[in-house]
Amino acid sequence: MSRLRLLAATFVVAVALVAALPSTASAHPATGDLRNNHTLCTTCAVRQGDIVGLWQTMLWADGFLGQCGSSGVDGFFGQVTRRATINWQTNWNNTHPGDRISADGIVGPQTWGRAESKVLSINFGFFLYEGAIAHPTMREDQNSVWTFEPAAVFGTGELFGTNHPAITIPRC
Repeated sequence: MSRLRLLAATFVVAVALVAALPSTASAHPATGDLRNNHTLCTTCAVRQGDIVGLWQTMLWADGFLGQCGSSGVDGFFGQVTRRATINWQTNWNNTHPGDRISADGIVGPQTWGRAESKVLSINFGFFLYEGAIAHPTMREDQNSVWTFEPAAVFGTGELFGTNHPAITIPRC
């Protein structure tokens, strides 16, 4: 009988320890004004997840990132995404000389804000990102949480969350 109690006590302690661990599951989605969301970069706290996929989808829609593969939308903010971000920022500066931003490869409030200026409302919480080559669908729900149509499923209308560090977006 004492062996059964020891096993039960071990189980209770194990459950308590697991419950006390910080969650690494999807957390902190993009909400509300994109300028107030996570800063993304190769050395930032947030450098992977579906929120990175959102930014990469914007880069893809503007022609600065491939749709698939290691040079495409994969949810990881690496050197390819950094270079594409610098190119996007430089392009912004060239096309908006009176509204320049730092071309540093970091997606902070300035870059998010300029990208958000290309998000057009359609109706009922649905939006389009007005990219140079594609217009992926986005949605802001009643809790101001953003979802988006990743490049791999472009044209289907299938929306995915903007959490991190989990990557649930499809990759091709």
